Amino acid sequence: MDAQGGANVLELLRFLDEKGGIRIPHSVALTRVNSMVTTRALLAVKMLLQERQVTVLDTPIIERAAFRDIFDLGGTLHGMDESRISNLDKARQNARAFALEMIRRVPLKATASIAARYARAG
Repeated sequence: MDAQGGANVLELLRFLDEKGGIRIPHSVALTRVNSMVTTRALLAVKMLLQERQVTVLDTPIIERAAFRDIFDLGGTLHGMDESRISNLDKARQNARAFALEMIRRVPLKATASIAARYARAG
């Protein structure tokens, strides 16, 4: 989802909370983040979200060819050929870190065993 779509969803969540007393826990995942530099646009988005007291996940999804290739070629990161996809190992590490963060945040009884399994796979 793009920034405008995300802003619309956040406004809807705020409306539901204020007008209907319906509180839906939520967080924002930053995606397509540059691996080398933090852009002014990204800093502005982070500041805006902080001002609005929106929780931002600690692990952003970094812009990598491997993530784009999932949509172009199909399959998964683990099924891709390392000799054909640049920085595939880094994309896998990023995806693993993101998955672990999500597992820690989701209130499931099985979370500990799932998190341990992903940690061992890395």
